[in-house]
Amino acid sequence: MSATLQTAEVVSFDADLLAGTADAVRAAGSALLG
Repeated sequence: MSATLQTAEVVSFDADLLAGTADAVRAAGSALLG
């Protein structure tokens, strides 16, 4: 059971990381395009 919980936490962390990266890329794109 704890292994399942750990996996869920890692997936959740990865999703947050990807969302943050996407936001950063979007912000950079906006800055470049003006």
